[in-house]
Amino acid sequence: MTEPSARMTGRITIVEYLRGLAALSVAWFHVTNTHPHDWVRWSGSFGWLGVDVFFVISGFVIPLSISSTYDRYSIRQFPQFMARRVVRLEPPYLISIALALGLWQLSSMVPGFPGANSFGGCRAGSGPFLLPDPLHALRLVTARLLELGWEFAFYITIGLLFPLIGNPDNSVPWYACAALILGLTAAHVLPARAGLFVMGMGVYRLVAFNRLL
Repeated sequence: MTEPSARMTGRITIVEYLRGLAALSVAWFHVTNTHPHDWVRWSGSFGWLGVDVFFVISGFVIPLSISSTYDRYSIRQFPQFMARRVVRLEPPYLISIALALGLWQLSSMVPGFPGANSFGGCRAGSGPFLLPDPLHALRLVTARLLELGWEFAFYITIGLLFPLIGNPDNSVPWYACAALILGLTAAHVLPARAGLFVMGMGVYRLVAFNRLL
């Protein structure tokens, strides 16, 4: 396999700027989307696009990380790759759920709270495993973390397919995989954001192999 033309092991400044801008835009969207003044709501009305930016960044960063971490990645490295991703995502995911549930329970104890005062009927949906929930069974904070489920699904997909689609000497598997994902997205089998990972992968190939296709 041809080595990537740019082996990057440190942080990429422009990606860090994009992550920061995306995070701020999403936060501003949630702060302003219920504001009583129209101009304030308008200022954050497109902030949700920051989530889409994160998906494109993941499509770029994850394969670049694989090529930088492993000299010759193969399916035998898949368990190690997934373990690294789980260690990175699972602790903050579980902590955020615990904090949200704790705050929800505390708020239910405040006089005049109109919501439920127990955990009865509350389902975690994807639970601790960060898996997508196409049946929309997520409740409470996990409804806000559904995007992480699709992110985790991408990790599984790229970890299994990278030996094929990350090979610059044979672009046919990359063509086939990209066409399949975009086709399933167009047919509404996959969510629209699945195509954003393909966009990020295209940027990865441009950076790593000096070619998009």
